[in-house]
Amino acid sequence: MKKLIIFFSTILLLSACGVHKTKQHGNITPPSPVELGKFYFSRGEYENAAREFAMALKSNPDNATLYFYHGQSLARLKLYAKAIDDFSQAIDLKKDFIDAYINKALAYASINNFNEAQKILKLSLNFAHNNPIVFYNLGIIALNQKYYDYAINNFSQAIDLKPNLTNAYINRGIAYLKTGVPEKAVQDLTQAVALNPADPEIYYNRALVYENLGEIEKALADYSRALAINPEFAAAYNNRGLLRLRKNMRKLGCADLEQACELGICERYKQLQKSGECFCTE
Repeated sequence: MKKLIIFFSTILLLSACGVHKTKQHGNITPPSPVELGKFYFSRGEYENAAREFAMALKSNPDNATLYFYHGQSLARLKLYAKAIDDFSQAIDLKKDFIDAYINKALAYASINNFNEAQKILKLSLNFAHNNPIVFYNLGIIALNQKYYDYAINNFSQAIDLKPNLTNAYINRGIAYLKTGVPEKAVQDLTQAVALNPADPEIYYNRALVYENLGEIEKALADYSRALAINPEFAAAYNNRGLLRLRKNMRKLGCADLEQACELGICERYKQLQKSGECFCTE
């Protein structure tokens, strides 16, 4: 089954280029737990980051930002319930902490509690009625719930507020396809390509739309573009292979399906091997 790729968004306020040590009266001052936490987070060492932020919270338990940082680390560890507790604590300490609302909503979405996620995002609009990321994530929630018209409306508001928000175009395009308007889906995905021509998944999604429109040559071209950027894109090999077989390009089609199987998608290749159509690729 061919699947569209939905693009989520999150807010990351953590940044660190390295751990800095300062000199005071000739002595080197070790980095603080917050600095270490940011450093570990930037390196993807989320357990270490969570430990350092927890240590910082012991001496500063009323700091909303520290709860937010700790929650982000836990969310990266997929400890969503604990992350939600941290984001809630951050909001209790700072009622208009928009990024905490957004990340709390995304944590709920990660455990498929889309109703609660939507509720939190709507609440955040009381403090950030012009925040494009809030509208974008409301669109994502609606898309997952298959409320496609509502998703389109929210993605459109996000785009109005931030015209270069690539993922909003991508996901609005997906919603348009789901509502039976593939022409508008192509327009949005083409705009996304213009904004981010190095993303293989945009070409992959547009290829699926072109398939829906029966424009096979354009679909093949987009799958090839996706593979030129990411040569290990198994789904693109699989889909291009199936299209090539439809065009009686057996050798190339079977070679694509074989490559897809080597990368983890084997169902169609094994079926065609069994039937003899892809018994070999010579």
